[in-house]
Amino acid sequence: MILLDRAAGLGIMGGGAFIVLAVIGILLFVVLEAYPLFRPAKIWPIATTAGLADVRLLGVDEYRDLAYALGSAPSIRLFDPVGGKTVSDLPLDSLAGASLTAAAASPRHDRLVVGTSDGRIQEIDLGFSPVYHEDGRRTTEAEMEQGRVRRIGEGTLSVRRLAFSSQDAGSVTLAETSDGRIYVLREVVRTTLVGEAVREHAALELGGVKPSRATALAVSESGRAIFVGMEDGGVQAWSLEEEPRFLETFQGVEKPGVPVTALAVAIGGNTVIVGGGDGSLAGWFRSRDPASPQGAKRFMPVHRIATLPSQVVALAPSGRDRGFVSADGSGAVRLHFLTNERTLLALAGDGAVRALAFAPKADGILVATESGEARHYGLHNPHPEISLRALFGKIWYEGYDRPDRVWQSTGGSDEFEGKFNLVPLLFGTIKGTLYALLFAVPIALLAAIYASQFLHHRIRNVLKPAIEIMAALPSVVLGLIAGLFLAPRLETIVPGTIFSLVLLPVFFLGASILWKVFPARWTDRFPTGTEVILLIPIAFLAIWSGQALGPLLERALFAGDFRHWLNGAHGVRYDQRNCIVVGFAMGFAVIPIIFTICEDALSAVPQGLVSGSIACGASRWQTALQIVLPAAGSGIFSAIMIGFGRAVGETMIVLMATGNTPIMDWSIFNGMRTLSANIAVEVPEAPYRGTLYRVLFFSGFLLFLTTFIVNTAAEVIRLRLKRKYGNY
Repeated sequence: MILLDRAAGLGIMGGGAFIVLAVIGILLFVVLEAYPLFRPAKIWPIATTAGLADVRLLGVDEYRDLAYALGSAPSIRLFDPVGGKTVSDLPLDSLAGASLTAAAASPRHDRLVVGTSDGRIQEIDLGFSPVYHEDGRRTTEAEMEQGRVRRIGEGTLSVRRLAFSSQDAGSVTLAETSDGRIYVLREVVRTTLVGEAVREHAALELGGVKPSRATALAVSESGRAIFVGMEDGGVQAWSLEEEPRFLETFQGVEKPGVPVTALAVAIGGNTVIVGGGDGSLAGWFRSRDPASPQGAKRFMPVHRIATLPSQVVALAPSGRDRGFVSADGSGAVRLHFLTNERTLLALAGDGAVRALAFAPKADGILVATESGEARHYGLHNPHPEISLRALFGKIWYEGYDRPDRVWQSTGGSDEFEGKFNLVPLLFGTIKGTLYALLFAVPIALLAAIYASQFLHHRIRNVLKPAIEIMAALPSVVLGLIAGLFLAPRLETIVPGTIFSLVLLPVFFLGASILWKVFPARWTDRFPTGTEVILLIPIAFLAIWSGQALGPLLERALFAGDFRHWLNGAHGVRYDQRNCIVVGFAMGFAVIPIIFTICEDALSAVPQGLVSGSIACGASRWQTALQIVLPAAGSGIFSAIMIGFGRAVGETMIVLMATGNTPIMDWSIFNGMRTLSANIAVEVPEAPYRGTLYRVLFFSGFLLFLTTFIVNTAAEVIRLRLKRKYGNY
């Protein structure tokens, strides 16, 4: 027997240790999967290519196998950014006899535009094709196709600046000539009925811009917006549908008289990044002006990113996210992210910068310097959009009128701006838990008091196991009933339901008064503690009366339509799946747990205390509330905390019984989205080890942390209550 006892003890200890280690292991796994969200960006040098003098444009293919540079010679220099060697030159035969004075590339397209010293402009298709060899090697080949050559301006004026955007339906080129005039060149591709593509070209001077005042140009990716930076710090914005239409001039640089030195349009085409001669960097997009009485839209300084030590000389936006690279007058290069306004890393200056290129996959940076070198850097920055501010603070997103906390992890296009704020999910978790406990705790606690102190033992022996069996009901079944049965029916009987909840205590109180009035020869037929059976029909009568009088109440008080009155009188929208449904369904799941533990705690109070209180003249209710309830306080508190933990971690009920809309509204008539339900909803959309994948693990860590803190606090309070009221 001694050996068996020792073996049993070792088995119990081993099982407990295994459970503790398993929980710790799960926690470590969750932390390790979420930790990369907060790791800083890494950058490292790969190679330097020499012999690239006077670079005007720099670019690289998506695999970073082959890069190109355009200088003053009418050719495209191809070089190996990994090996640091020049590969070949692609001559621009149609531009022979002139030097290149400006060049620009279309965002996320392999199309370029170049301008010459004699006023000619040409579009170039530069494509890259990977070639896979039998030995497993991959190489990249470049193909060039020269487009039509056009001439702008008068005489042989040279092209000073260019901005370019190319789409399947055509292209837009913004060009400034050496006399300071700005021209818009458009190419529109139209498809005829027989399927042939017809290209139409148009060129016009952009009016309203004084010559020699422009200092920077930019075109949105869609070609529908153009921007002109001015020497006084202003930025002119134009809409380009059929004809250029002036929108407004906004002060892109805060200090008056400081010129705009660099412009770029972020992915999506809505936000323009403005770099100033004072080193300022800001992102602007159109939003409703709160100071305007009509709510007119104008460009707002939404993102103040950073202030560099000297003027901004170059900008290179990412074609994959809201990141971009900047260079200042000292040659320093920095990586920024627009949405959360962070500077992710910085490279010390090594000569003045002539051009920048951001790799198409946002995994590399190329920098061309005045010394004729092109430096290639590798970049590891998988989660630039994540920061503590992005997860918990307010951010002004594109399309919004003000900063807000928003969860919207996916969109319908590559330009979508991910929104990963967890505050609406935490709010929804607290809201759903609160309303569930408001419904469950009073019912469960009062039922436990009545069952342990007043109910006949025969009824208690049947009732308690029946309630405990309720805890075994799968939550998915409760969610199914709540979402598909309760929610649509409750929508039509809201006033009747509310009226029924009011009538229940009124009917019970009336029944109690009648019970006292009835002759003793009738009431004595029921043993003490069995009177509750008579309340069952009273409860059904109260519910039926509330539902029967509900339509009359709705017509009398709410003009015949409660939902319309609620929305019109108070601006509150009634959602079919709301917190009333969640409170009923999740409360039904929590009640058995709280009731069982509370009833055990109340029944464990020594009978001597109860008998002594009654012997001193206290009534049964006085004894229950003033003696038994405080003595069982620690157990009751533990029951409520366990119910709280059950409600916080509930998934299926809130997933099926709410609208799963991540809003922050305390209204009981609206739904919400909880952390646990959000994990269940978003898992199919989360790519392995992507940003959403790791944010979901971070959400799991927050749930774990919340449960740990609540349980720890509950245990501390329980021990204090135990010491205060005795060890019962």
